[in-house]
Amino acid sequence: MEGRRAITPRAAAAWILEAPAAAWALALVALAFGLWSGLGDRYLHDEGLLTWHFAQVTLEAPAAALFWQKSRPLLAALYGPFAGLGQPVFTVIHVVIAALALLLLAGVARAIG
Repeated sequence: MEGRRAITPRAAAAWILEAPAAAWALALVALAFGLWSGLGDRYLHDEGLLTWHFAQVTLEAPAAALFWQKSRPLLAALYGPFAGLGQPVFTVIHVVIAALALLLLAGVARAIG
């Protein structure tokens, strides 16, 4: 293996922290794991169902949900249109948004330095 150099831990860390491809890889892994675990109900608990229930309340009574602070009004408004599609579809959309948030966060971190 002439011409190939070993990947050092420092080089690997630099790639993970700086390369856009690393953020995409992390987001895809998070997406795959989130879909696998979310659709299989492996880690589903009451707190995980609250976002879906709050989105359903927002879909049925938007004005009331806006003032019900426990419902996390911003998240409920974001997910409200998808609540009527059922819990599996809602889970997929929730996981996709979470994976996209990882990409946005990585972009902000790179911009800040």
